[in-house]
Amino acid sequence: MLMIDLIKSPLFKDLTSIELNGNILDFHNDHIVTHIAYDIKSKTFTLTISPIYTGAKRNKYSISFGEVELVKLNLFSKRPKDNSTINNFYRGRFEIDGKAIEYSANGSSYFYLEFENGNQFEFFTREAKLFEL
Repeated sequence: MLMIDLIKSPLFKDLTSIELNGNILDFHNDHIVTHIAYDIKSKTFTLTISPIYTGAKRNKYSISFGEVELVKLNLFSKRPKDNSTINNFYRGRFEIDGKAIEYSANGSSYFYLEFENGNQFEFFTREAKLFEL
């Protein structure tokens, strides 16, 4: 199982497109999120990502976040046509007392995840790993 650690990704780097072994994984155009899970007890947040088109060299992936603290969750109850395409995904800063901060006091990074339909997640996490399934 191949793994890429995303926790220290450069700030604001677009994580919808990731280079892996000389190939580009395009999570915006070539893949959709088929499952989202959050376990409050273990504080894990997981995305299962599948290819839109089947064929050779098309694999499923999982992005797993550990020690997660959800900060913002916006979900729409109506299922629009496109509710599974990742539109934005990056590690960013957060604000405390008017100052932009890169890491929390416990060393957590802050991630932004937004889908085409406007569903949004913002969260602190100490672990962010991409796995090939």
